[in-house]
Amino acid sequence: LNGITIAMVEGSDYVGYLAIIKDPSQVGVSPASTLGTQGQHIAGIAEESNAVLAVNASGFYDPGGHGNGGTVHGLLISDGEKLSDWSWGTNKVIGFDEDDTLYVGTYKEENDLRDAVEFKPMLVYDGIKAVEGSAGWGISPRSAIGQTKDGQVLLLVVDGRQPGYSIGCTMGDLADIMLRYDAYQACNLDGGSSSIMYYNGRKITKPSSGDKTNGRYLPDAFTVAAR
Repeated sequence: LNGITIAMVEGSDYVGYLAIIKDPSQVGVSPASTLGTQGQHIAGIAEESNAVLAVNASGFYDPGGHGNGGTVHGLLISDGEKLSDWSWGTNKVIGFDEDDTLYVGTYKEENDLRDAVEFKPMLVYDGIKAVEGSAGWGISPRSAIGQTKDGQVLLLVVDGRQPGYSIGCTMGDLADIMLRYDAYQACNLDGGSSSIMYYNGRKITKPSSGDKTNGRYLPDAFTVAAR
């Protein structure tokens, strides 16, 4: 459907879903329509952007774990428009250029990015695993994005914090999943209680947020347009 394949991924302690999108031009970043005031649930972002699939993307200011998703942390570019500037920290730029190639790396003003966010750590660089073990991030729900050498986009969400179903995974696990599906570049996205995947009108992962039905309020999402 719409050039998207959904695969379940499983490890000894985790369950997740990987979306494989054949045409990278379908993938972009959609901000919440209420950005600056509060975020939106993933369903609202997907519906307002006419997306068939959406995965949470940026981190956001979240004092005490009670942030409303309204203030994005760091770089946010949507359809060529910069909505929030680079944080000048250690995060990576994660975005698509005008040739629909995923760039993961240091922010440069000359990068001609049509859609981008920032987060870390890098998982795969030029086909080589870039992180090992927990890398200080522990075991949690995770979200990630990658791209194969032939251009296919990989969007991954691993559920967590739910003993008996899925407790989550490490950064090393996340990189291994990406490499299993031939990622050439890949990067971690915001995770924890923000991790969620929405597909074809419903959420298909099990978020660990307090609101199990809708997930958290988010500032933006990687979205896949219908074709």
